[in-house]
Amino acid sequence: MALIMLKPVKDLKSGIFYIRVRVPADLFAVIGRAEVSKSLRTREPLEAKERFAAEYAILQKRWATLRARPEPLPLKQIVSLAGRVYHRVMGVKPNSVTSC
Repeated sequence: MALIMLKPVKDLKSGIFYIRVRVPADLFAVIGRAEVSKSLRTREPLEAKERFAAEYAILQKRWATLRARPEPLPLKQIVSLAGRVYHRVMGVKPNSVTSC
């Protein structure tokens, strides 16, 4: 079995390079497509390779983010966030003490 090297794909009509990558099977339902395609906006092969590498890294990060599950927050952090929201909504400085 041969290892397939990913590389930019050149459009035959325009000569512009594209990134075309298959979506992993576990993310197909989330993304809704079997393939992702995006123009690299260049006709130069060397520049296309550089842009391909950058776009592919962005895709890999996006897919890793979609695969990651949100972790539950501990109660202490929930209370802290609720306090911040309260102070922002009420217009009160967080560390100010008010007396009655």
